[in-house]
Amino acid sequence: MSNPQPEDKCRDEKQSQRQRLLGLRRSLPPATWQTHSQALCHHLAATVRYQQAKTVLAFVSVNQEPDLSHLWLEGQDKRWALPRCVGKALDWRAWQPGQALVPGAFGIPEPAPMAAPIEPGEADLILVPAVGCDRRAIDWAMAVVFMIACSAVMIARRFQPLALFLTLPS
Repeated sequence: MSNPQPEDKCRDEKQSQRQRLLGLRRSLPPATWQTHSQALCHHLAATVRYQQAKTVLAFVSVNQEPDLSHLWLEGQDKRWALPRCVGKALDWRAWQPGQALVPGAFGIPEPAPMAAPIEPGEADLILVPAVGCDRRAIDWAMAVVFMIACSAVMIARRFQPLALFLTLPS
């Protein structure tokens, strides 16, 4: 029997910590989750990066990811885009607060198919749901689909997405 490689141990530890953090996040009482989400949105709205952004790629909260609805209400002047699952790819569509969302391929609410497409290259800010990060603030599993869907744009523009996660008790 061979000894596990250091990379395997690290990957296993990250997966274990990720599962622990997801469990903690799911156990938050709804009022606490909303309070943390609102504080996160308020903090984000005060940043220069957000204030200068015109087009924002975002996400709809599932499994108690940060709820961005507070931010959407404050950012009525923004051009918002939400993802639609199309096969194995993400297709970004225009959406404004108050517009209906429809259940997507995985049951996640998304804009209607006829909503105007938005290319990731048009984004000034990309908000990514995150679970946890290391000491360098690199997320362990930074919503891989978001990253793949936007990677060419981020590389070309040296663009860094903004990972959003709730601070949880240990």
